[in-house]
Amino acid sequence: NLEMWKTGGVGIGWALGLNRCSGFGCVRAGAMMSSGSPHYYASSSSSSSLFRRACHTGTTTGSSSSWTPSSPPTVGIVIIGDEILNGKTLDTNTKSLTTLMFSRGAIVKRVEVIPDDIDDIVNTIHVMKTKVDYIFTSGGIGPTHDDLTYEAIAKAFNTTLEYHQPTLDRMAEYLSKRGSVMNESRRRMALLPKSCKILSTEGSWVPLVVMENRLFVLPGVPSIFNQMINGNLAHLPEGPPAQRVLLYTNMMEGDFAEPLKEIASKHRSVAIGSYPHCSGKDSSAGESRSYNVKISLEGRDASELASAAQLVRQKIDVFHL
Repeated sequence: NLEMWKTGGVGIGWALGLNRCSGFGCVRAGAMMSSGSPHYYASSSSSSSLFRRACHTGTTTGSSSSWTPSSPPTVGIVIIGDEILNGKTLDTNTKSLTTLMFSRGAIVKRVEVIPDDIDDIVNTIHVMKTKVDYIFTSGGIGPTHDDLTYEAIAKAFNTTLEYHQPTLDRMAEYLSKRGSVMNESRRRMALLPKSCKILSTEGSWVPLVVMENRLFVLPGVPSIFNQMINGNLAHLPEGPPAQRVLLYTNMMEGDFAEPLKEIASKHRSVAIGSYPHCSGKDSSAGESRSYNVKISLEGRDASELASAAQLVRQKIDVFHL
C-alpha cells in the first residue's frame, strides 16, 4: 500500500539503551543479542574487500568519510516520524539496521528520532555529518503532506528537487499492475534531490536515494526498509569484523560489578556490558533457561576478546545458553 509510507513502523533497540559498552563505541545493547548460540558471533563478508563506499561510481563532494582500513566505519541513524515520537508506531528499523551494521563490522555511534519537520531534519543531518561517516534516514518519503524527507535532504545538501523519470516509470508500471493510477500525490515520491544517486532494489520500484556516497534515504515501512537494505548490501558500509561473546549469570549485578570493572580496565579494546533480565527466559531470543544478568563482550581482536571472556568465567559464576 503506497499510502502507508508515512507510517514507519521503524526499532526498539535504541530505546534499550545501553551506554555501558564503554571503550569500544560499538553497537550496544541487549536488544542486539537475539541469538541463543553461546559462543562467538563474527561478522561475515562475501566481498573480497572489507571496505566499500556507497555507489562506487562518481566522486564525493562536500564532507567525506573519515574511516581508514585501521578504523571501522561509523554510522548514524535518523528515524523520522511524529508517529514514532507519540507512540502510535513501534520503531523496528533501528533494530534491523543496527544488527546488520554490527554484522558488517561498522560502528553505530548514535540514533536520533525526530519529527516530520524540515528544519529538524536539516539540522540533524548537519550535525550527523560531523560525527559519523555514514548516515541512514528512515521515514517521511511517502505521498502525503507530512512526508518531507526528500525536501529536507535537498536543503541539507544545498540542492533542489527534480522528478526522476526512471522512478516515475517504475512506479507507473507498479500501479498499472494493481489497477491504480498515477496522481500528483504519488508523483511526489519521485521528486528527488537533484544531486542524488539512485540504487535500485529487485522487486521494488522504490528508489534508494544516496547523497554524497554517505547518506542513504530509506522508507519507514519495515518490510520495504528491510527489502531495500538487504537488496543493496554491496553498497553499504563494511569494516573489520567484530566478534561477540555472551555469558549469563544468576548473580545480581551489584555482586560482580567490581570484578567486571577490573576486567574492563585490563581489556580496553573489548566492550564489556551487563544487562539485567527480570522476566525469566526470553524464548524469542533463543534463550533456553532463566537468568538474572546477561554479560556481553565485543571486540575486533580475537585474542583480547578470548582473554577477557576467560577472566569473566574465572571471576563470575556464569554459564552459556
